Amino acid sequence: MNTLPTRVLAQRAILRPPFVPRALAPSLIREHCAAVRHAITSFAAASPTARASSRSDQAQHSTSRSIHHSAPSHSHSHSASPPPNPTPTPLSPEEYDTKASQTLESLTDSLETLLERIQDGELSLRSTTSSSSAEEWDVEYSSGVLNLRLGKAHGTYVLNKQPPNRQIWLSSPSSGPKRFDYEASGGGEGDRWVCRREGLPGGKVTLKGLVERELGMLTGLEVEQLGLRFEADS
Repeated sequence: MNTLPTRVLAQRAILRPPFVPRALAPSLIREHCAAVRHAITSFAAASPTARASSRSDQAQHSTSRSIHHSAPSHSHSHSASPPPNPTPTPLSPEEYDTKASQTLESLTDSLETLLERIQDGELSLRSTTSSSSAEEWDVEYSSGVLNLRLGKAHGTYVLNKQPPNRQIWLSSPSSGPKRFDYEASGGGEGDRWVCRREGLPGGKVTLKGLVERELGMLTGLEVEQLGLRFEADS
């Protein structure tokens, strides 16, 4: 004889009273009732455990889902890029001509004064620079080209305007050729002519800073003694 599972018997017993045929013998009735009571008792005892097991399964599923969502994502780290270099200030042809001419003319005037003071003995050069070579020094500005001739021992500095590129070009016997663009930043006009190139200190050098540094190293004079001027029209 096939018997139904205990859980099914218990559920049926709860939903409706057991059907007992009238023709059954009293012993069978008692046996059937005993089986029903046993099923009900077993179901009642098993229900808390089943409910606890169900809650445990749900908690484990929730924990697993939480861990899955809270797992840190592996993002690719990128080093900060250096900020882009400022673009040169666009100048009209007239603005460029005015600013470049002011810069080179004022530099020429201050270089003439410097050479006179050196040749008159007002300023003493470093021991490695003989006074005889200083007598050969000369500065000239014509048609947008400045030549600072420092004799055979030190060579010639050439600064010239480049209207097509709106730049000032420098040829230095110490550091070679460089091209300077105009940038509208703080400081005087000489600080606004900037050469940006890899390998330069800080990634850039100004026309004023380069000329003062190289002439200072050559003569042994301080910046204040050089007295170089770069016209500022701001």
